[in-house]
Formats: sequence, C-alpha cells, structure tokens
Amino acid sequence: MDVNINTQKLITLRNQRAWSQQHLADTAGISLRTVQRIENKGVASKESALALAAAFDLTAAELMPPVSRPWRKSRPLVFSMIAAVVLVVGIAFTTFESAENITLAVKAGYNGHTFANVTFTGQLGVVSEYELENKLRLSVLPSITSEGYVYLESRVYELEPDGQFVLVSSPNVLAEFDQPVGIQASVKSGAVYDIVIAPHR
Repeated sequence: MDVNINTQKLITLRNQRAWSQQHLADTAGISLRTVQRIENKGVASKESALALAAAFDLTAAELMPPVSRPWRKSRPLVFSMIAAVVLVVGIAFTTFESAENITLAVKAGYNGHTFANVTFTGQLGVVSEYELENKLRLSVLPSITSEGYVYLESRVYELEPDGQFVLVSSPNVLAEFDQPVGIQASVKSGAVYDIVIAPHR
C-alpha cells in the first residue's frame, strides 16, 4: 500500500543537510531510482516512507503532506453540542479467516470542545465507520506495516442537509500502538474538526 509524501518537505530536508539524492538513498537503504521517483511523484511504499523518515530521524507521518482543506462556499454554522451519537458499522473489503482485533480510541472536537470520546473494537483489514454527533462520519481501515506501525487509511465525511454524507478529507497516517495521532478535517461550512485516533491492541 502506497502513501503520499510531502515532496517539498523531503527535498528541503535533503537540501538543508546538503545531501545528494544518492547520499539520501544510501542513508535510507533504498535505491537512487526510488528516491528520484518519490521526489518526482510524491508517492512511496510504506517501507520506503519509513526508511526515508528514519534517515531524517522523523516519523513517516511527518513526511506526509498536510491534510487537504477544501474551502467551499460558507454557509451558516449552527451546532448544538450534545452527547455524541456513535454508530459503528464494519464492512470487510478483504476476508480473513482469523482477523486480528484492534481497538481505536477516537476523540473529535471543534473549537477546543470535545463532542465525541469513544472507544471501539474493530479488525485489521476491515473498514469501521464511526458516526460522530450526527455531523461527521469517520471511516478507518487499519493495517499493520512490516515494521509494526499501524497504518490508518481514513476518510472523513460531512452530513449534508439532504441526509447524505459527503467526503471532505482523506488523511492517511502512520501511528504506533498506544500513541494518539491527530487529523484535521475542514468541512463545507468552513469549520475545522480535530480528530484524534489512538490504536490499541
């Protein structure tokens, strides 16, 4: 599974150290052609992303591009912050005979106010969806990298007035077990939601 890389940050880090592409390739333990392809295309395998991050003493998540924030026409924002309503729906994209369970602790907030703080048990390789405050839907597909990191392929949807959920952000992050990672999602109304996910065994 490939991940997006912030090529501008990667090139800046390399130039700050006065490293050639070959030196970076040697330091990361990957080929020169792989470094060139990543800098040109902005896409890397999880293993290459981890190798590059290690070369700069960073986490792979720090090499990923910032969360996209689609700015659209604003409309009035009316929120009533009441207890979170959460719905979990598991959809299996891949069938596993003995899928490993994973627990995801999810917090969602807006303007410093947490309106959802829930914990769910799902399965690796299975998409779980969480409906938050009847406003957002978070879809997460967790998997484990060969290095033991948790790769969270995420999608954030906003509930439209017509009752349909519309995709507003697609952040993918690498995390360590028991370590929270944060994502942000800007919705059509202009609101920016902070979502923190902590994977546990």
